[in-house]
Amino acid sequence: MNWQALLSRSVWNNTVSEWAFAVLVMILVTACISAIRRLGFYYFANLAKRTETQIDDAVVQVIGKTKWFFYLAVSVFAASRALDFPERFATGVDRAVFLAVLLQIGVWATWTVRVVVSSWAEARVGESERSAKTFAAAVRFVSSLVIWSVVAVFMLSNLGVEVSALLAGLGVGGVAVALAAQNVLGDLFASISIYLDRPFDIGDFVVVDALRGTVERVGLRSSRIRSITGEQVVVANRTLVDAKILNFERLVERRVIFSIGVVYGTPAAKLEKIPELIKSAVEGIDGLTFERCHFRTYGDFSLNFETAFVARPGAFDSYVEKHHRLNLAIYKAFEAEDIDFAFPTQTLYVNTPEPKSESV
Repeated sequence: MNWQALLSRSVWNNTVSEWAFAVLVMILVTACISAIRRLGFYYFANLAKRTETQIDDAVVQVIGKTKWFFYLAVSVFAASRALDFPERFATGVDRAVFLAVLLQIGVWATWTVRVVVSSWAEARVGESERSAKTFAAAVRFVSSLVIWSVVAVFMLSNLGVEVSALLAGLGVGGVAVALAAQNVLGDLFASISIYLDRPFDIGDFVVVDALRGTVERVGLRSSRIRSITGEQVVVANRTLVDAKILNFERLVERRVIFSIGVVYGTPAAKLEKIPELIKSAVEGIDGLTFERCHFRTYGDFSLNFETAFVARPGAFDSYVEKHHRLNLAIYKAFEAEDIDFAFPTQTLYVNTPEPKSESV
């Protein structure tokens, strides 16, 4: 075989030897990029194990998001420099490479913001932890929107689209689009309103109309709430913005009013003791502050005492546990004083007439 003639043969305006050299360049460039990525990944991974800073951890995660099309784009670009293509074809190759690099930059930028913000949120503990997670979600959403909007503009400009004319056209056609997609846009702006106004944070226990549950996620169109019965409920953001929301996680203290009824016939001396018995029971439990206890009303079947106290903190689980202990303490105090709790009763008086005597 005449290798010299084979290598000199022309294929698409380039000899076989030039094509072979271009393929070799692609392989070498791909190998170099892969080696640099692996070295950088292992270096920062080992560094992350020895340091407490989050910067090296962020670099490791960002490096790990290098996509295969980036390798291909860089290697193709390097190989194309060694070949002679028609101008139109060369322009197409350059544009394709540029688009791939833009996509990779978008991925890197998105993950950089995500990792940095997530690390910042995880560093917040205590009372600011929930608000930090919500703020982090808002930053990730806004930054992704901005990053990919910029990437899209550059991609369109690279493809030859007149961006200024496109933006002007969008301004005119945006009205029609907004009318056609007003429900979707309403949910989108509602999500932005939730992020900015923060009526609740991720992890808060809320009550929205008849729904009671914990907020798990706030998305572009809807939010996910895990109900107390276990199922995940998807609620449109526009509904959340318009609804009355009770956020129990921000309840600093809970004021509780409840009534206790004792039976009629309880001696007056024992009735006078009841406020002091209940006060002692309330003050005997940490986190409860006694306010008042009064003989309030004469009921249909009971003498009713109304009690008010304040529970701190106001979280539901903590309050229920304290109220449980209070009920037991009151029951034991009444039992020791021989005071009977009232229950619904009804007394029926029967008037029996005397039988009439029969005359003989």
